[in-house]
Amino acid sequence: GECKTIKDAHEHAITSINLHENKIITLSRDNSIKIWNIETLECIRKISDQFVAQSIVYKNKLYLASLYKMEVYNLDTNTFEQGLDLLDNSITCFLIYHHKLIISLKCYFCMIINLETFKIEKCSYFGCNRINFLGIWKNQILASFTDNTINILDIEKDTYKQILFVTYNIDSFLIFQNKIMIVSKGLNQNINIFDLEENKFIHTFNEIPHKMEKWNN
Repeated sequence: GECKTIKDAHEHAITSINLHENKIITLSRDNSIKIWNIETLECIRKISDQFVAQSIVYKNKLYLASLYKMEVYNLDTNTFEQGLDLLDNSITCFLIYHHKLIISLKCYFCMIINLETFKIEKCSYFGCNRINFLGIWKNQILASFTDNTINILDIEKDTYKQILFVTYNIDSFLIFQNKIMIVSKGLNQNINIFDLEENKFIHTFNEIPHKMEKWNN
């Protein structure tokens, strides 16, 4: 497609973008969260003055992950509803799966949160490898571990099955259709496309000339 408009939205890099109805929600390293009209690109609300690294929109709520805290912002009433203080357990990534909030922590545990009560249902442990990124494929949770593997998680049984190992550190990944786009860490980042159904790599983009920001799943 063709770029029609460039908007000077934040003073620093944008870390997360979400769509909700006719609005765009942006998070930035300038410690701000802004809501924009998708047609006019006018900023209609600034809802926070703190750094929030990741976000997900689910139904009418915006789920926000800062370093040690999860917060829920109601997009209909424009108010913060709930918060969960994780003390010294910083968040690496999170997603929503079957009406539950799955939070991966740097202490190697995953917390399962009931979205109705916003209470912890259980904590899962998948071995001594921390989960860095989460995604969903065919109603299954995919997770990249710090040992450079991508795995299918079973959060009910606290088990996982490895489906892919790579020889480089994974910076981020994005799942689309039946493929997974994997970004490697390093000054000259590579993007590798892996077909999950055919179980093979189908394309590689070498020496990406700029540092890429992490994607949200």
